[in-house]
Amino acid sequence: MISFLQILQAIPNFHLLFLWLITLLLIGNYFFAWIKIANFHSKNFISPETQSYNEKMPNISVLIPFRNESHRIIPLLNSIQKIDFEGHIEFLFIDDHSTDNSIAAIKHHPIFQSNNCKIIILKEGYNGKKDALKTGISEASNEIIITTDADCELMSSTLKTLTSAFVKSNANLGIGPVFFNTTQFSIHQFYQKCENTALIALGFYQFAKHKPTMANGANLIFKKSIFLELNPFENNKKIAGGDDIFTLEAFYKYNPNKVISIKDPNAAVSTNVLTNLSELWNQRIRWVKKTAFQTTSNTEKSQKNLALFFIFFWVLTSLTWYYSCYEILLLLWFGKIVADTIILKKIFHSCKQPISIFEIIISSIFQNFFIPILGVAHPFSKTNWKQRIYS
Repeated sequence: MISFLQILQAIPNFHLLFLWLITLLLIGNYFFAWIKIANFHSKNFISPETQSYNEKMPNISVLIPFRNESHRIIPLLNSIQKIDFEGHIEFLFIDDHSTDNSIAAIKHHPIFQSNNCKIIILKEGYNGKKDALKTGISEASNEIIITTDADCELMSSTLKTLTSAFVKSNANLGIGPVFFNTTQFSIHQFYQKCENTALIALGFYQFAKHKPTMANGANLIFKKSIFLELNPFENNKKIAGGDDIFTLEAFYKYNPNKVISIKDPNAAVSTNVLTNLSELWNQRIRWVKKTAFQTTSNTEKSQKNLALFFIFFWVLTSLTWYYSCYEILLLLWFGKIVADTIILKKIFHSCKQPISIFEIIISSIFQNFFIPILGVAHPFSKTNWKQRIYS
């Protein structure tokens, strides 16, 4: 009896047909999966319910944890001077045992002369962003808490738009957008700008599908009383980072109907991407490692889908190179670049953020190498974050 393998071998150039088919399926599936996200983001990023709120603004507390940020905190302090907000704002800067001049930079800035700024220094035995946030939340005077990072900048409209959407929706927690800026002509900076923005879009899309996978602690708003009741950092204090996703998961589990995504560019904060490759590597290692400690499998599924894509991508790259099928190899690599260009241009346009085709092409190629290397190396890597080592 003729075996199935013998039948396939009898078909002329079967391997070529197979490679063409698998390549088309891989790139097609990649494109259509992401274009759904880009289209959703384009149609929904400006949410009508956040555009009008005529009630009196409530008092809010803005928390900024920091550790050795003297070289990056000045833009944030400058942006605070331009805030447009009718209610009272309390700014709490929580120092996580800085060894540089961060405290002096804050104290000598004009905003610190007002009576609504305070520096809180973590006690000995307490360290890390989670302890800083818990301390700041406990000492905050107001029920509505907004968190951001020391390397961010607020727009004049950020706090007003964020708070308006939050109060009007009677929410317990709101996730705000974050925009990313490059500071130099750099491949890994272009990559961060593209990938981080795509991840923000993915997060909003998955949230709408009731599968929340990510938030960004640079732009969260929530109720103090519920945070203290839930204590979302109780079982993950020793994990580097993850304060944002652990907070999101706790609030979502408590009441999913009162967790909102605020899809409005006027509610955004902006931040510069990391300046060197070592910082990027440690950040991504930290992101991957915290997934194992999340209470849902949504993020893990997304990471597995990404890993599966790149496994197929590099298997096909190897096979097409081995069989000298350079037309298929070109389709594979060029097809991904074209897909990334269409998808990212659409996402950036909806954010009203600039992006060049050159930045996208460089980022797309860089990702093809960076993600597989990260996937292989992360089980054997430790995280160096804020001058502390985590296993």
